[in-house]
Parts: sequence; C-alpha cells; structure tokens
Amino acid sequence: GRYNRSLSVKELARLLGYSAMTLTRAIKELAEKDLALAEIIGREKRLTFSISAKKLWSKVLPDLQNPVKKSLWIATPQKTLSFPIAGESALAESTIIAAPESRTMAIYAVEWPGLRKRMGLEEREERDIACIQLQLWRYNPALLTEGKTVDPLSLWLSLKDIKDERVGMALDQLMESFWS
Repeated sequence: GRYNRSLSVKELARLLGYSAMTLTRAIKELAEKDLALAEIIGREKRLTFSISAKKLWSKVLPDLQNPVKKSLWIATPQKTLSFPIAGESALAESTIIAAPESRTMAIYAVEWPGLRKRMGLEEREERDIACIQLQLWRYNPALLTEGKTVDPLSLWLSLKDIKDERVGMALDQLMESFWS
C-alpha cells in the first residue's frame, strides 16, 4: 500500500514538523514494538515499516487516540475557508451517508488562536444552519490530506466512538474501500 515504503528520517521530520529528538523517540518506540526498522542506508537514516499497512494499523490501533481535541461552532465567514473537510461531512464525500446540514472542517489546534484573530472568526455558543463546525486537531490534518477531505484513517479515528448506526455502517464502508 501507500505506506509500505522506506522514508528518510530527515524527510519525515520536515514533513511532519517534529523535532529530530521527538522523531528519534518515536522511531525507537516503533522499533521496540517490532513495527519498523531504522537503518542507515548510504549517508542517511531511513525508516522502513516491516509489516503491511493493514497489519500495522491493527497493531497500533489500541495506542491511537481521537485526533480531535475540541470541536467548536463558528459563524460562516465571508471568505471561503480552505481547510480539509472532516467529520460526517467528509464521511458523506466517500460513503452513502447523507451530508449533515452544517459543514465540518478540521484545523491544527495550535493554529486556531492566530487564525481566529487574522480572519476575524466568530465562535458561537450553539450551532445553527449558518455555522461551520470546526474541529481542532492534535496534529495538522493537512499533512495527510489528499484532495479535499481529511485522510480516511484519521477520519475513522475521529468518528469511531459515535453511537450512531448510520455512522458505524458508513465507517465500515469507508474502511472496506480504503483497504481494498
């Protein structure tokens, strides 16, 4: 699959925006769990995943947390927002579930205060039709986004605890098409 390749540690740090120290710790943890191998190839350190993406996913699943730190409602701004589509809005893009009335988008939580000020975004106490649900994520959702929606694995993690049969069925459909 698309994750089954070797990555330069330097390239990975740049891509993910983590410090070399944080990445070194993460790689050590992956190696200890026999999930990946860090090796020196030529002049660079490369990370190679030793198992298939699907196996890797099921092995790390118990350690993965919901990417959504907090959800809030904002008044729909004049300017078009170009953040990745998330939540049930994203689920509706690739499954049979109907799109919710309000759009859900995701941003990196640390960017929220600056963005709010810069764009003059107004937080609302409760939702109404003229609102957008904004999810503040633990990591930058744009890093893994291909196209206009958040990546399927993060989307699944963000919705897996919702007790709604429609959502559950759509999530099964999402994963089926992701792994096939």
